[in-house]
Amino acid sequence: MVTLKRLNVKKRALTKNADQKSSKGVANNKKNKVDEDENIDEKTKTEGSKMTSSIPLEDSAKKVQEMKDQGRVALNALKKHFADRSGKSLFPDIDHAVGLMVVYKVPPLTTDRARVKIELPCPPRTTTNTSICLILPDLDQTAKARKDPDVDKQARLWAEKIEKDHGLLSQHYSKILTKRQLEREYHTFTQRRALVTSYDLFLVDVRVGKAVRTFLGKDFYKAHK
Repeated sequence: MVTLKRLNVKKRALTKNADQKSSKGVANNKKNKVDEDENIDEKTKTEGSKMTSSIPLEDSAKKVQEMKDQGRVALNALKKHFADRSGKSLFPDIDHAVGLMVVYKVPPLTTDRARVKIELPCPPRTTTNTSICLILPDLDQTAKARKDPDVDKQARLWAEKIEKDHGLLSQHYSKILTKRQLEREYHTFTQRRALVTSYDLFLVDVRVGKAVRTFLGKDFYKAHK
């Protein structure tokens, strides 16, 4: 009996050791596989970065010139085609017209953050065709100025200041509003909706940007002005 018990205990110990070795082997295999996958991913990223860096950047000026040359060739071919046609056209302005269609995509603006000014070589908006409203902080922050019934006084002071400091005249903008004037004159939703439709562009001083944004609300910013 004692011998049988010893044999059973020894058998169990051997089985346990075998199970532990097999589990360790499986774990090592999994670890090696993960390491191999990581090495493959790193190698792929490295090769991709090398391929990206090896692609030469096209010269934009050269590309634009090529497009201009192609346009001239196409126009000359059209002129020659219409010149070789026999018979007169009943509507030459329509039949010989050349149309240019420019297609571009407008990215969706889902962010609620402030916008960054980007200067374009040929902007669609200029001071001559765009009505601009400036929203600036109040120059006088005293208690007397807060109770002053002349709400446009600070705006007039700003007009004199920016003309003196920056040379901006009334033809460069359409309206100047201070933060206090904005809160007094446009405190209802109807008034703010009328304000957003009155001007093409709103420029807000960064010192009052957060307060003005909170006061005007999200519906005002949906106009993207």
